[in-house]
Amino acid sequence: MVKEGQRVILERLQELARRYMKARPWMLVLATLSLGAGTWILMTSGDQADDIAFIPVMLLFAWATMLHSFLNLFAHVPPHVQPGGKFGNRLTARLKRGAYYLFAILMAVVSLLLLVTTLQMLSAWRAMY
Repeated sequence: MVKEGQRVILERLQELARRYMKARPWMLVLATLSLGAGTWILMTSGDQADDIAFIPVMLLFAWATMLHSFLNLFAHVPPHVQPGGKFGNRLTARLKRGAYYLFAILMAVVSLLLLVTTLQMLSAWRAMY
């Protein structure tokens, strides 16, 4: 049971997602535009010199998609387990919150992997051009 004033990670993530919820449509627009730009680059490029913007555009798509997913996932976190409730309700609430904890861990791991991939791709891009 959570004491009064004590916040756990899920509530912090929910607060962060709600604070930046206005950016959600912009992340979707940014992801769509960058995917379209990446597709256009692939369709129209004749050689490597034409592909100069492909890596940054695809990284922009990946980060915009990641941020949009974060905002969608953590906007509505299940409430805490009520100690006086029925067993079935408590079990359901614990399972839902447990799934969100797993999603939070997965989101952190994927963000770290995306950060490493971004650094590698930008260094490769810088070496090529």
